Amino acid sequence: MGANALLDVHANVDPMITVSERHQIADQVRRTIVNHFHEINDVTLHVDAEPETQDDRNFTKVSL
Repeated sequence: MGANALLDVHANVDPMITVSERHQIADQVRRTIVNHFHEINDVTLHVDAEPETQDDRNFTKVSL
């Protein structure tokens, strides 16, 4: 969007963790991305509580 970079991320988490823990993970991931990549101005993060599938293994996993 112009000079601004926007990011839409889907993260799969353990389905056994609480909603509160999911929110904490989402907040930490969002902060880490924005602080590490200054050109990214907005992050929309979708936290899905699903077991890993074959489709998930097709995505590149990134550690910051």
